[in-house]
Amino acid sequence: MRLRMRIILPITFGFAALALMIWDIVNQRVIESMGMAWDTGPPVWPYQASNLILLAVNLPAVVISVPLFLLLQLQTWEERFPVLFPAILFWWWWVGTRIDFGLLGKRPPRRPRFLASFLVVAGAALIYAAVGSASDGFRLWHLWQSYGGVFQIGDLLLLVRPASVALWSLVGACICLLVAFRPLRKQPTYQATGSTDCNCTREE
Repeated sequence: MRLRMRIILPITFGFAALALMIWDIVNQRVIESMGMAWDTGPPVWPYQASNLILLAVNLPAVVISVPLFLLLQLQTWEERFPVLFPAILFWWWWVGTRIDFGLLGKRPPRRPRFLASFLVVAGAALIYAAVGSASDGFRLWHLWQSYGGVFQIGDLLLLVRPASVALWSLVGACICLLVAFRPLRKQPTYQATGSTDCNCTREE
């Protein structure tokens, strides 16, 4: 029986996202109960880890949800979760369908040149975003090293955010460029056959 990724991926990552959201809500309740206990904000571990991991794994779904966050004026992540969770399910369902049926489906694109040009531009933009995010992560790491590693080990989770942006951007750029430069599908050609194969008898 063939595994249907469009079913497996939403279920797997949906349960994982739900667990991380519940963990983040519990962390926020603990932070609220403690009041202003930290001058520089709550420690990264464990109070920010759930949100960092959730956003890192489901970054494309977060990007899709940003317009709704702005439209509905959702300020906190607890308010955004009801919008983000369906976006996460949709994103992984779409990824599963691309795995099952291919990036562009079985039908060749109607305007292959326009699609290729668009994908090249999108790939270049994603590469630029990946380089910028990687440089931000490197600067954060250099800052951590310049202070002699006085930060807690859990603070290294702060590198998850720029690393996830760089990784997702590179994955998207590679996919865009591979699809853009993929040879066009050959159209089936039909050759006219003569009448030599026709076993016809002529009656006089």
